[in-house]
Parts: sequence; structure tokens; C-alpha cells
Amino acid sequence: MQAYAANARAARATSRPAAASAGRLAAAARPAAASRRAAVQAKAEISYVMIKPDAVQRGLVGEIISRFERKGKWIREGGLSSSL
Repeated sequence: MQAYAANARAARATSRPAAASAGRLAAAARPAAASRRAAVQAKAEISYVMIKPDAVQRGLVGEIISRFERKGKWIREGGLSSSL
């Protein structure tokens, strides 16, 4: 039993430097992972905005778009459709 405990302690002592070097490798890979995470978050924040017909008739489209732009959002695509 004592021999097993001594071997276990020796194994833990020798595995610590490997874990430390693995941590350094992981730290070196973090910028790439961070940029991927930012790209995924950017994709997750795409919103669909529909302006109702009464707002179009009242001429509020410009004001609605400018409110989004003041918040730092940008318009990727715009379109107009009518249902007859």
C-alpha cells in the first residue's frame, strides 16, 4: 500500500510540468479561439426588423432607421414588399 502511494505521488509530481506546458499552449491558442467566439457572437446578433405599413404611411421609416444607427447598429439589407 505504501509503495502504491509513493508511486502515485511520483506520478503527480512528474505530470505537473506537462500540465503547466499544456496551459501555456492553451494560452497561445486563445486569441484564435477568441476571434472565433466573436465571429459566432456577431452572427448571433443579426436581427430582422419589419416596419409596419402605418409607419411607412406616416413617414417614420427614416426616424426608425436613425434610431438603430444611433445605437451603433447598421443596416445590412433593405427591401420593400407589398401584399395584394
